[in-house]
Amino acid sequence: MSKSISPIPISPEQRRTLEAWIRAHNTPQSIVRRAKTAILAADGLSNVRIAIEVGVSRPTVILWRKRFLRRLDREFPKGTPLHLIVDNYGTHKQPRVKAWLEKHPRFTLHFTPTSSSWLNLVERWFRDLTEKRVRRGSFESTAALIAAIEEYLAASNADPKPFVWHKSAQTILAKLARCKAIYETLD
Repeated sequence: MSKSISPIPISPEQRRTLEAWIRAHNTPQSIVRRAKTAILAADGLSNVRIAIEVGVSRPTVILWRKRFLRRLDREFPKGTPLHLIVDNYGTHKQPRVKAWLEKHPRFTLHFTPTSSSWLNLVERWFRDLTEKRVRRGSFESTAALIAAIEEYLAASNADPKPFVWHKSAQTILAKLARCKAIYETLD
């Protein structure tokens, strides 16, 4: 299974617009590919998986993600430091990405520790889906399971609520330090 990476943030309205472009028969294929890429990136799929799904190369997906960083750079006030929480996937460590980040010191990457999917808010959403819909149901077929998931997704999108950290960064980092200390004592 492909490793997921930090999703790009898009609003429900932006998602609906992108989905409409994908469905429209008169949308140029280049726009359809980019819309699909944006949606899959927002869903947290890896660059490799997006490339396979959309039918483009992995470097193309990386380039489109880099353009997203440029967009963030343009849209936030110049003096505002930007902290991005990303996973340990190699995409963020490539020479071109490192060079870009060196030229843009207001971007600080914070890497989630390995095996800490609980830090990824997309994973939290999937946990909720599993607990609130999948485990509570009984499905006679794959189609019934898919329908239940799509129903949950529609209800979730009809009344979206952002996931918000309730702990301070210091509290989270202290907990990670304790976990790391315990882990290091194991053989």
